[in-house]
Amino acid sequence: GVVVGGRVIWVSRERCRCAGSLAAAEQERQAELEREARARDERLSRCGIGRRFRTALPSDAACTAFAMGYRHGSGNGLYIHGGVGTGKTYNAAGVASVLLDRGERVVFTTSIELFSAIQGTFDGSSPAETASVKRRYLSCEALVLDDLGKESQSAWTLMTLFELLNARYEAMRATIITSQYTMGELERRLARRGESETACAVVSRIRQTCEDVAL
Repeated sequence: GVVVGGRVIWVSRERCRCAGSLAAAEQERQAELEREARARDERLSRCGIGRRFRTALPSDAACTAFAMGYRHGSGNGLYIHGGVGTGKTYNAAGVASVLLDRGERVVFTTSIELFSAIQGTFDGSSPAETASVKRRYLSCEALVLDDLGKESQSAWTLMTLFELLNARYEAMRATIITSQYTMGELERRLARRGESETACAVVSRIRQTCEDVAL
């Protein structure tokens, strides 16, 4: 400090380096890290990522490159397919986590959960509520649709799936899909009830927007 007019004016300071001060600073640093970890866990939970996959990071090279190079509004996506236990959901959750940490709006859901959520508004709910549920899946920047092909097949599920993928295609929003089926196998599975034209349209939208990633 300097003496001005008979009193000391402090113009500089430095942090106390005593053991007690260092311990207090470290304690505060740890508390801040814990607060950040809790806030991140809450964000992952709200977007739909289950606890098992909240520490996931993409392990496949194509998934890693997609996550690290993602450009907002590009409309690009991933179609991750492979057998049971190959890491499809893990990689999709890892990509979703990276995008969420970068500030993107992400929704993570299974195809079964998505159709159930929409159907749940049909019983006594208003059309506005149905539209609100659909909007959650249509308006997010990145939608992860896990285990596509596991849902019960019907004309309604197929048409709803096309509506969803087509709207996201036109809005240039990313859709990340996991499935145990290749695109060709998925098309044949979706067309089992005779809806071959719509099944072809669904897979066409996937091919146009998603990089094929085989695990």
